[in-house]
Amino acid sequence: METIIQDIRYGIRMLTKNPGVTAVAVLTLALGIGANTAIFSGVSAFVLRPLNVPEPDRLVRPVEMAEDRGIADEVSYPDFADYRDQSTVFEAISAEDMLPVALDSETQSDVIWGQTVSGSYFDVVKVKPILGRTFLPEEDKVAGANAVVVISHSLWQRRFGSDPNIVGKSIRLSNREYQVIGVTPASFTGSKFALSMDFWAPMAMNDELRRSPGLLTDRGSHWMNILARLKPGVTLEQASQQMNAIAARLNQAYPNDRASTTSAKVEPEIDGDEERIGDRDGHRRPGPSDCLRQRCEPHAGARRRATEGDRNQVSAWCKPRSPGATVVDGESVVVGAGRCVRIAVGVLGY
Repeated sequence: METIIQDIRYGIRMLTKNPGVTAVAVLTLALGIGANTAIFSGVSAFVLRPLNVPEPDRLVRPVEMAEDRGIADEVSYPDFADYRDQSTVFEAISAEDMLPVALDSETQSDVIWGQTVSGSYFDVVKVKPILGRTFLPEEDKVAGANAVVVISHSLWQRRFGSDPNIVGKSIRLSNREYQVIGVTPASFTGSKFALSMDFWAPMAMNDELRRSPGLLTDRGSHWMNILARLKPGVTLEQASQQMNAIAARLNQAYPNDRASTTSAKVEPEIDGDEERIGDRDGHRRPGPSDCLRQRCEPHAGARRRATEGDRNQVSAWCKPRSPGATVVDGESVVVGAGRCVRIAVGVLGY
């Protein structure tokens, strides 16, 4: 103990003899500790925490694994429909996709982000609107037939002045009138990683909102995600076994649209929604809808060309159309040596 005390006294004397060095050392330590605290706080807030919905531990994300795509959380809509209709392990299962639309009025025009979702989406997240209702099953059956929308609490406040009579009124999204049927609570901002959504429209309106006809019927186009809620008592292993069995049946039924070795599993929502870049060695290889559309093309092996103007805000791995070009769109997307990569918390892209 006496030796330790002597060492401490000696250290203090040395620090007082060199105040400049001492100040630099203290400042460096302070900056390092502060930076690490800030990074951990961001990761904790956006990555480590589940969605702010009832019973989040039962939320899962089914994913596929294929030689040409690695671990992929994007599937085609026809494949989703088969998974939905043939599975029995989920209390509810929904398709979801993220997209930007123009919100127009006589005095103001904005670009807002939202989701197209299948009719059971709000049953999956167990969110009740504070005004109005959510989607009816029939509103998601016929493509382009039901122009209805649920808006977020944030959009309701900032664009519509918290109008208590907003339900039943029409708003203009991408040059078409949509009837507002509900407003979500302030606590719910969607199911996309670290992002706040402004609206939810039926998946049946996706082709029109994206201006990309045929997406809902093209089994070879992998562009949407699946979010599901397990039935009470069902384990991840049981759900994965059933989804994998369905994937095997789909491989046999649609050999021209699916790799014969495609398999499926179920991941916890907090794990399945992480952004990760990788290849065939067990990591996710982003598909064509991950690419920034203006100046990047999908990586080799992607089944569908990117749709111009669509910018899914997730990590991307693409070939730049013009080598060395830089793309800045507010989401820190850059084009580097042969790849188009989004720089995000927890993701190294190069």
